[in-house]
Amino acid sequence: MHNQTEAQQAQLANHRTHLSESEILDVLELARKTNVRDWAILVVAFHHGLRVTEVLELNLADSINWKDRTLTVKRLKGSLTTTQPLVEMRGKPALSELAALKAYLKIRIEDGSGRLFTGQKGALRRWTLTRMFRAHCEQVSAARVAEGLAPIARNAMHFHSIKHSIATILASRVDNIFLVKTQLGHAAISSTMHYCHPNQKLAALKTKEVLMRVFATTA
Repeated sequence: MHNQTEAQQAQLANHRTHLSESEILDVLELARKTNVRDWAILVVAFHHGLRVTEVLELNLADSINWKDRTLTVKRLKGSLTTTQPLVEMRGKPALSELAALKAYLKIRIEDGSGRLFTGQKGALRRWTLTRMFRAHCEQVSAARVAEGLAPIARNAMHFHSIKHSIATILASRVDNIFLVKTQLGHAAISSTMHYCHPNQKLAALKTKEVLMRVFATTA
């Protein structure tokens, strides 16, 4: 029975379609230390919840406003065009979007396309970013297992899981789901709910805290 429970837990974990906070941080840290372009791509995608095509279509001249330190994203699939602050986190450099972009622009290849992210052999493709993200996830997952930690779920090794990850992390941190909706650029709250994968235990604790505050004020 004990083995069956462990097997069931492993199966459930492997179906997870988002990365935890520690997993995404490990992936970004690996990218920061090994490939500055990968780091910039992943940290921008993470902070703004971008699809792979949205990352590829970012324009060097129009997407970034260095004076205001903002990023404008023309989102796809009915989502809104958004302008959001570039994130700077000095305490956790791997999460610093501003630092990543500045480092990347020093080595960016000018290919005449105007795209923010360029390649050595022509325009970047979806599969290039997808393969890059999986490679980072697999390396981090192996390192985590070697340290006695759980591996990254195979279903979370897709580039699109970055959007699921930021949605889930934000949903666990803020009390207003509409803040998550705004960050992801969704036109409808139903789209946001599709991306959030709440921690049931944490949700129960938060609900308990809210109820205790409510009844404390009405007693």
